[in-house]
Amino acid sequence: MRIKQIIICCIFFLFLLCTETAAAEIAQGTEIQITVNESSQSSPAIYSDRIVWQDERNGNWDIYMYDLSSSTEIQITPDESAQWDPAIYGDIIAWEDRRGDDGNVYMYNLSSSTESQVTTDESYQGYPAIYEERMIWMDGREGIYMYNLSTLTEIRLLTNERGGLCDIYGDRIVWEEWNNGNSDIYMYDLSTCTKTPIVTDESDQRWPAIYEDKIVWEDWRNGNPDIYMYDISTSMETRITADESDQQRPDVYGDRIVWDDFRNRNYDIYMYNLSTSTEVQVTTDESGQENPAIYGNRIVFTDNRNGNPDIYVFAFGSPENDPVEGIKKLKEYVDSLNLHPSAANVFDTRLKSAISYLEKGDEDKALKKLESFIRCVHFMQEKGRLEDKEAEHIVGETQGIISLIRNS
Repeated sequence: MRIKQIIICCIFFLFLLCTETAAAEIAQGTEIQITVNESSQSSPAIYSDRIVWQDERNGNWDIYMYDLSSSTEIQITPDESAQWDPAIYGDIIAWEDRRGDDGNVYMYNLSSSTESQVTTDESYQGYPAIYEERMIWMDGREGIYMYNLSTLTEIRLLTNERGGLCDIYGDRIVWEEWNNGNSDIYMYDLSTCTKTPIVTDESDQRWPAIYEDKIVWEDWRNGNPDIYMYDISTSMETRITADESDQQRPDVYGDRIVWDDFRNRNYDIYMYNLSTSTEVQVTTDESGQENPAIYGNRIVFTDNRNGNPDIYVFAFGSPENDPVEGIKKLKEYVDSLNLHPSAANVFDTRLKSAISYLEKGDEDKALKKLESFIRCVHFMQEKGRLEDKEAEHIVGETQGIISLIRNS
């Protein structure tokens, strides 16, 4: 009788597990393997068409970059010591560098092909984050530090904080703080010079990321790591994941939040769309996929399906995986913006041409028009005719359409 009860309990547990796993829809889009080397590649970051990661193919960790627009890979750091945990914004790549001491932050300027050392203090500095002309990092000195890329100066923003992992968007910096005996999430506003506690629960809150008014983090208050979000504009906290398995290491872009998820008894990448209140499973391979980073319609992550960690990218498909419909939807968004007539005309011409070439079956010319469209968007952004938020959304949507065409 007892054996029968055990069997029934096991069947019921498996049923719950299967129904829980099936709860999330599968994301629609295109998955691409970026690295094929048999050594380890991990910790990816992405900005626009560029993906960076740490790479062990030379017997030590180096920083590499892959340009999706030209399908070219570049080794950024040739030094024999270890370089890892890269970040990228525009033409600037930053990383933690172990040449000579316990860790400093270095950076590489792609436009000038020059490398420079950012921090020189003997204590630890690592895990950099960049937004426009500002760079921050995790620092072994007590305090929160920032580097201005225009003036090449380091600024100490706060003096008594034991800071951990950090992120930056606009005038706002978020970080883990360990002053209370556990890890909490705090924010500092550069425009008002004010520090604000975001979450100070007695459990640990770690791995913060910020985009616009949204802060996300990994939260242990329920006995396992969950993903939470705080909306600065409404001062509201939202629990994003409620599954009893582990969800950790989130990132956020626009209305999309991504994270590692262990509900299938291996790590997969999941995503939650705030605008539709829907959760989707991005990766389904039985090996582990971890460390997601998101930009626009693309998610990069570390993938172990080939027996070693590789870098993959997932690009969300446009409506019904139809690039023409995707361009039409993008055109509607562009048309809704209050643009100067000359800019509106340039955008309209390129998008219409891309649709025309696709309808004729000439994908190469359609791709060239879309790539030219992205260059125009960046130009208008630099001239101040497009807001950063608008430009980033347009570029992200266009990149998703380009990936869909290339892999169709």
